[in-house]
Amino acid sequence: MVSLRLKVVYVGLLGLRLLVALSSTSYIHPDEHFQNPEIAAAEVFDYTQSNSAGLLSTWEWSVRLPCRSIVPVWATTGAAFAAVHAFTGKPFGRA
Repeated sequence: MVSLRLKVVYVGLLGLRLLVALSSTSYIHPDEHFQNPEIAAAEVFDYTQSNSAGLLSTWEWSVRLPCRSIVPVWATTGAAFAAVHAFTGKPFGRA
């Protein structure tokens, strides 16, 4: 028998999954694995290194008309960076 508590947790997580799936403007793309740390570092650590075009992020993350959501970035990479920042007060590799 499955306990009532486990059923409630399962239904809650299922609802969260549906909420994120239906409300997110993000799409899954291999570049997300490489771009997430850039976007999260810029948000958490105020990292401002620019590329050759003078921009930190690609066109998907433009401030005016973004086509990707910051929610998946914060839920994954951003949460890990925020934990590091909370414990150390600085990003990786900086003295």
